[in-house]
Amino acid sequence: MTNTAIPTESKHNRRFGSTLIAAFVAVAAILFGTSAARAGSGGVIDNGAFFSEQAKSDAVKVIAEMERTLHKGVLIETFKEIPADVKAGVNAQDKTAMAHLYDQWARKQAEKHGINGVYVLIVKDPAHLQAEVGTDTQRLAFTMKDREALVSLMLAKLRAKQNDDALRDGVSFVRATMKSHEPGRARSGTAPVPVTA
Repeated sequence: MTNTAIPTESKHNRRFGSTLIAAFVAVAAILFGTSAARAGSGGVIDNGAFFSEQAKSDAVKVIAEMERTLHKGVLIETFKEIPADVKAGVNAQDKTAMAHLYDQWARKQAEKHGINGVYVLIVKDPAHLQAEVGTDTQRLAFTMKDREALVSLMLAKLRAKQNDDALRDGVSFVRATMKSHEPGRARSGTAPVPVTA
């Protein structure tokens, strides 16, 4: 009976394998980190195809910095239309019923994604923007008055077909507002609205 040795993996092959895995992880982070949110964190989920890749990347960087420094998340989620299961049994002509639908849907999505901060839902058809603020967050970090200012800012940009500016300015507004509300900082009303070039 002959004894056949099993060849051992060379250092070169191990290094190549590790490099390949690291490259794959980096590519996955680039591809998925800019357009999708990780569970329990903020980001941009652009199912409605509202924003450019660059705008999403810019927004995700700001959101990541907020999560790191302010411990609050922002998630912007877009849809082309209201999903059939969400609008089932709701009269689209009844404004009160539709307002309730958007309110409940946005809250459910914020809970589903585990957002501790601000959640913004945008629908293409019928056009609608809904912002939800977590109970703890609205006590100090981002009040209901701040939410109204955010909605006004983003709607104005969206109506002007400046979708990328709506995203960038909206996220920057949330960050600036939350920073201005940090304990120990002097408060002077609403945070300044950033202006994009």
